[in-house]
Amino acid sequence: YFENLQNINSTTLQIQINDVLENLELNLEIEKDKQIFFLIVNYFKSIGLINKSYELISKHDLSNDKNFNFYTEVKLNYLLSTFQLNEACNFKDELNSNVNLDFFFLEKLDIFCLILNQNISEANLLNSILIESEVNLDNYYQYLFSLISNSSDQININIEFNNSKINKELIFLYSAMTRIAELPFSHDFYELDKKNLSIPIILNQASPIDLRIKAANSSFNENLITVNSLAALYMSA
Repeated sequence: YFENLQNINSTTLQIQINDVLENLELNLEIEKDKQIFFLIVNYFKSIGLINKSYELISKHDLSNDKNFNFYTEVKLNYLLSTFQLNEACNFKDELNSNVNLDFFFLEKLDIFCLILNQNISEANLLNSILIESEVNLDNYYQYLFSLISNSSDQININIEFNNSKINKELIFLYSAMTRIAELPFSHDFYELDKKNLSIPIILNQASPIDLRIKAANSSFNENLITVNSLAALYMSA
């Protein structure tokens, strides 16, 4: 059912379905309701409404849930996508050491947070360990790291990347690092996840104005921004 719900073309119907899903009365002490809750959170994330996923997660204590790692990833991605970097770093520091996310997400975020706090030496040390630990080196992360850390000791990286070389599971971390580096987003990067990357691109003044307007139009159609916000962007162009 949730897979089929991803193909809705009617804005009115989508709004109604979202309203129903957001207001379901679920008892998370019941295993079946837990599974439904997980499906709803994942559904909102998949259709580009990670903000709604975050809102649902924030209403419950999920620390003992079997899907806690997933909820943690969603929460961190939302905070990164909305550029709430202090909140993301603080939440990461509060996590239990048993929490483990794929693709060294927490380790990479930890390094990013160290750079934000001007702890460059420690960041370089942890990044050296990361390079030795990753079987398939995340070159795009290393490229962004070298830019925001002003490191001259990093491996040489070709800055020409195509979508196949970018880990889509880490795009929100990449987007936050890109904004810190004051780099523009590309049209290709936007295509990786148009729904969830619209807001970060709109807020990134270094990005091409045509891309920001494209993202703003999409966000307006999805009721993510107001007509006043859309008009303000057009006027700034």
